[in-house]
Amino acid sequence: MDIIVLGTSNEWCKASWQKNISLNKIRFFNSKIPFEGNVLKKRLCNLLFSVKLNKKIRIPLKKPFYTNIDRCLKIGEEETIMFVYDWHRFSFDPNLIKYLKEKHDNLKVCYLFSNIVEKSGAKEYKVLDSLKSTFDYVFAFDKNDASKYGFDYNYLIYERDEIEACNVVNDIFFVGQAKNRLEEIIDVFNIGVANNLRCDFHCTNVDHTFANVPNEIIESSYMKYDDVISHLLKSRCILDIMQKNSIGITLNICEAIIYNKKIITNNCSIKNEPFFKKENIYILGDNTNSIKDFLDSPFIEYSDDEKKLFSLEQLINNMRKKNEEEQK
Repeated sequence: MDIIVLGTSNEWCKASWQKNISLNKIRFFNSKIPFEGNVLKKRLCNLLFSVKLNKKIRIPLKKPFYTNIDRCLKIGEEETIMFVYDWHRFSFDPNLIKYLKEKHDNLKVCYLFSNIVEKSGAKEYKVLDSLKSTFDYVFAFDKNDASKYGFDYNYLIYERDEIEACNVVNDIFFVGQAKNRLEEIIDVFNIGVANNLRCDFHCTNVDHTFANVPNEIIESSYMKYDDVISHLLKSRCILDIMQKNSIGITLNICEAIIYNKKIITNNCSIKNEPFFKKENIYILGDNTNSIKDFLDSPFIEYSDDEKKLFSLEQLINNMRKKNEEEQK
């Protein structure tokens, strides 16, 4: 089986497929558009697939470039799956997807959400209603979204080689945008400080009109993903504060399980997950013990089977189950 992945252009996306990339199991394109042809034509193709321009108006005249894209993708005669993330530039061109599927009857194309639907590329590019007719599979990582829109459900992909352990110097780590959750982030930070816990918080896009924001948590620029992992490895616990109306298993949770870290979260539905362990996961507003007592209690390492929930193998198995159900 041949596997192609068209990523979000973010560093974390490439990192989440790192194990499969290093084993040469997949061909991965992140920010770069797969294109084979002369430099001038490639520049023109990049312009036609510009995210900024296509947000304002859907630019036509892309079809003459489909052959060059197909040539670069190098789709052979074996069974091929192409995963397209919601923020990849090809995700907003259903005609390209249809062209590739018509040319290669051995090709299946799968759309992957990297965020909740309301914050997704599908919503931004106005292709939400056409996803199911364009793609063979559409996977949301939030069960509410899957149920609401009739999509299939799967965890985010996150498979990485083992990283050498380092000294733990912090208790709670958070990195992310403030979004609509700043109050909850501040609450946990203040609880940590009050209990003499070492809080390593990096919050971007903070609304400075919001009252009582500790200066220690404000970050003016985004942290590189390698640095995120470095900070994470030096911490005992990851803070996961959900966006409003979301119950999906976030990247934070994937990281915590893969790297064997404790979790503090406001996602009450996490207690229904197969990897849930009360020793490892503290649910805000649900746990009766203190955060400090939780952090000081023993940790139970996650099993290989639990880590496989976020694997490419698990995703492909779910795709096969869907095929079997449709054939009944």
